Amino acid sequence: MKITFRYGKADKRSWLTTLAVLAIIGGGLAMLFARAEGAYYIAVWATALCVALVTLLLFSKPTRIILDNDTLELRCVLDTTILPIDSIVDIVSLGDCGFDHKIPLCGSCGFLGYFGRYITLKGGHVYRVYATTRKHCVAIHTTRRRYLISCRNADLLVSLVLDTRARNAKEK
Repeated sequence: MKITFRYGKADKRSWLTTLAVLAIIGGGLAMLFARAEGAYYIAVWATALCVALVTLLLFSKPTRIILDNDTLELRCVLDTTILPIDSIVDIVSLGDCGFDHKIPLCGSCGFLGYFGRYITLKGGHVYRVYATTRKHCVAIHTTRRRYLISCRNADLLVSLVLDTRARNAKEK
């Protein structure tokens, strides 16, 4: 059995953040080039740094979730996080309140989605976030880490993971 889940489409807040960040970067680079007065190397270095950062964020964007008999894969453009079903301690659908009381430590903060590390204000737990929208959130607690993902069919994903975990426990 191999089931693929899609992340939801980016929400309005993410699009506005992306457009605002791109406008700020573009305006800042245009100002650097306009005021360079012969020292264009500074503007070129700043442009290369911005292009590298945006490229890194594009390659870190989550694409899909794949549930297999033994693993739950969180796929990004260039990275895959594999969670063995046996290591999942708890999985809960949080609905639209998944980002409540969480602040970003390091990540995209809404630029092209929400991914990176977030910390909870209540409890101080660090979550690895793979989300394109702030809705339909699923919290996954493994034996070592905590994850927060978004999924169009969050309740179906939770029930299938719990069923797979129960079936694997019976087989052993």
